[in-house]
Amino acid sequence: MEATLRIMKCGLVIFLSVVMATSLWAQPKNPNEILLETTMVSEISFKQTSLSAVLEYFTQKASDKHPLNFVPLYPPEYGEKLITLQLSQVPLKVVLDYVGKLAGVQFIPERHAIRVIALGSDERVPINAAGSNSP
Repeated sequence: MEATLRIMKCGLVIFLSVVMATSLWAQPKNPNEILLETTMVSEISFKQTSLSAVLEYFTQKASDKHPLNFVPLYPPEYGEKLITLQLSQVPLKVVLDYVGKLAGVQFIPERHAIRVIALGSDERVPINAAGSNSP
């Protein structure tokens, strides 16, 4: 009985250690990540619409309380890539994932803006508050 109790205590300590370590390593989500995951798009349709126009559409549709700022870090020709897409009842993150796949870009949500980079680009280094790339 005493040995069983020690094993249970040991298991609880190990479990709590793992849970605490995981929560310490997990980075909190930034406001844009939360916004993309929680904003539901009831219906959206683009037909032969340029990536630049799609980003402008989302910027204009965003509320004053939760603005969407996109920072395009892709070559100029990417802005002219045409998007045809029709979705309903999906999170905004899913919409942007599809737009990204169709245009060959990736959306990287950060605290104050969403960076848009060409797939395969090495622009994945986070931008700090001063606007320069972090080491």
